[in-house]
Amino acid sequence: MKPEDKLIDDSLAAEKSCEAMDEFLKSIGMWLNWKDLGINSENAQAIVRNTFRLGDHKCNTRVPDESDVRDMVMYGAYR
Repeated sequence: MKPEDKLIDDSLAAEKSCEAMDEFLKSIGMWLNWKDLGINSENAQAIVRNTFRLGDHKCNTRVPDESDVRDMVMYGAYR
């Protein structure tokens, strides 16, 4: 993000922050996907199911459901 970005709409700033994070991860060699980590679809489903075993997610103002978590996991799988 750049100093001039402070003048843009919040939703656009949020989108740009995701792009900035992706670029940062690429620059330090941490842009990984599930295949790079040896995780298959069966493991990914276990990750989704086990996400809700911890109670700390309840501190979030928007508690994700299984579909939300699956979407995030799949994003990491195929990027």
